[in-house]
Amino acid sequence: MEALAIPVFKPSTAVKETLNLRKKGVSLLETLSPPYNWARVSFFTMFGAYNYNAIKATPLFYYVALAPYGIFLVYLVSMIVLGAGKNEILVLAGAGTTVALVIALVIHHSWVADFQPQGRYLFALFGIVAILLARNAQRLSPVAINLFIAACFVLSAYSFTKHGLLRTPDFKDIIELAPEFRRPA
Repeated sequence: MEALAIPVFKPSTAVKETLNLRKKGVSLLETLSPPYNWARVSFFTMFGAYNYNAIKATPLFYYVALAPYGIFLVYLVSMIVLGAGKNEILVLAGAGTTVALVIALVIHHSWVADFQPQGRYLFALFGIVAILLARNAQRLSPVAINLFIAACFVLSAYSFTKHGLLRTPDFKDIIELAPEFRRPA
């Protein structure tokens, strides 16, 4: 890291501390609102941002992408609550608590270490939902699951094609984005 990173990311430079919002006097709640917008930027990058997050879709696309996830989550939770016993309710409560803790941990890390609102840090949430799906597969309609998967596939294919492939001429080399970057010899 010391040899290859640009100055802001070198462990030896004090510049790294400028990414620590807490030390800069920014409150935790301020990281969630403009100009930082931690939740919004993390959500956008979770569903398709390219070229070091420099190329993104319109905000409308991301809100449309949220729809199948929100609808399916409501469906999943309602099917568990309406048809499950105490054990499944406990697993659901544990999953909800774990999801909240993961989100809190990622927000806290962004606030005290280095501000990086990136959706990839939240991918653990998909594993937690997968456990709920596996435990309650018999309660769920295959049609609902297939519609959810199809909607997610269509949205991801659209994002990758329209922004990841067709906007390739817009892509910048790391040298253009960070001129002080030094490639390994």
